Amino acid sequence: MPSLWAESPPTMSHVLVTIKGSATGSTATDRIGHWSSDLQLLTDLHQPDPRPNAHKVLNGELVGATQNQAMLEAIRQALTALKREGLTVTIVTTNPYLIGVLARHWKPSRNHDLIAEIKALMGKHTVHFQKPA
Repeated sequence: MPSLWAESPPTMSHVLVTIKGSATGSTATDRIGHWSSDLQLLTDLHQPDPRPNAHKVLNGELVGATQNQAMLEAIRQALTALKREGLTVTIVTTNPYLIGVLARHWKPSRNHDLIAEIKALMGKHTVHFQKPA
């Protein structure tokens, strides 16, 4: 079966992305950011697609990253994993900073390059942010 992330039927165009991020360590030299992205392709009825390739989990670490940087990386990785353009993507997060700088046009004081890259990736899709239920 071909991967749904490269080619999927036209009726399958909604992806639910749940992101998480954290940082351990008290200084920039010993801090490690941990991130994860859970991507789930949804059916036209907004139910999880039951096919095995319709779900993907990505995760990793970033040396020296803050929690916000780890969460931004989770979004960047999730959007990069989408091989088809024009999808509706719902990103689930509790982080007001992410929603502010990516959807509400807050002016970021740092992370400019990462935010610009994410916004370029977001431009390939219709992206919505949602707080968890």
